[in-house]
Amino acid sequence: MGHSTPNDELADQAIDWFARLRADDVSKADRRAFFSWLATGQDAQNAFVEILKLWDNLSVVGQMSFEELADFPALYHLKAKSPPSKSQVATSDALKWTGD
Repeated sequence: MGHSTPNDELADQAIDWFARLRADDVSKADRRAFFSWLATGQDAQNAFVEILKLWDNLSVVGQMSFEELADFPALYHLKAKSPPSKSQVATSDALKWTGD
């Protein structure tokens, strides 16, 4: 059996975070821990972006605010390229309504 590399470990951590953030019961503490993990370095951010690309599912990032992602350029730019979430569209539509 081979030894795991730091990249393998980061990929495994990114997969774990991806799964956790998609859970119905993700907590604020989970989100804080996720952002702490992202803050460990660019390699963690890149690993998470790669998982998102593999799954072609940007909804996890779509649920995060640009403010939350400001310190993580790779994810910030990924969110900027992603389509708006349903809640963002609903909020935008609600703000457009003028009552005329």
